[in-house]
Amino acid sequence: NRGVESALVHLHAAEAAGTLARAIGAPEADLATVRARLLGNDKQHALLIYFPAPTRTHLFVVDHENVRHFVLASADFIEAARFTAEKTLRQRAQVPTSASQAGDRNRALARLADLLFSAGAGADLKEYSRWTIVGRDLLGEVPFEALPFGNGESLGTTKAIACLPSLAVGLKLDERARRGTKTTADECEDAVVLLAAPEQIGIALRDVAIEEMIAAYPS
Repeated sequence: NRGVESALVHLHAAEAAGTLARAIGAPEADLATVRARLLGNDKQHALLIYFPAPTRTHLFVVDHENVRHFVLASADFIEAARFTAEKTLRQRAQVPTSASQAGDRNRALARLADLLFSAGAGADLKEYSRWTIVGRDLLGEVPFEALPFGNGESLGTTKAIACLPSLAVGLKLDERARRGTKTTADECEDAVVLLAAPEQIGIALRDVAIEEMIAAYPS
């Protein structure tokens, strides 16, 4: 559908002109380039590209041959469901897990999954074994791997899931990887990895700090 493809290209162009994309020098690209660089050669790979908006959320599913468009609930409804699901996942686990706690968590995750994969999108997505979900900078921290899908199993156990904040950032990361710059073991000699599980997550980053974050990791 050329109309759907044109709409996606237009939205990508607008995204590439945003503050974050300009701060990291993210390139604008046509649909063929997006497919070649972000899908690779895996025919079971699909991009799920979310564009939340006040009255509705747009989901574009891109594979090697087609672009399909689905209209989902408004950004406010999805954000409310995301907040509730995240809250249930953060609750301190009881040992053993109570039926009430498990029920609240399962209902919250099911509600979020219904909003993100509704309008017939779920049936189309079953054929893909690998998903790259695009739009994390707009959707927020959605626990995609924990969402039920298909027969009720969590996505994290049935699909290979990767996430990108935006197409522009994905293309920038791919561009960086193609440069072939590798970090040697000696250069990582003083590196430290910190792991934590904070009670509250709310870190405000400057847009210009994103490039510094990307540069800190080896390709």
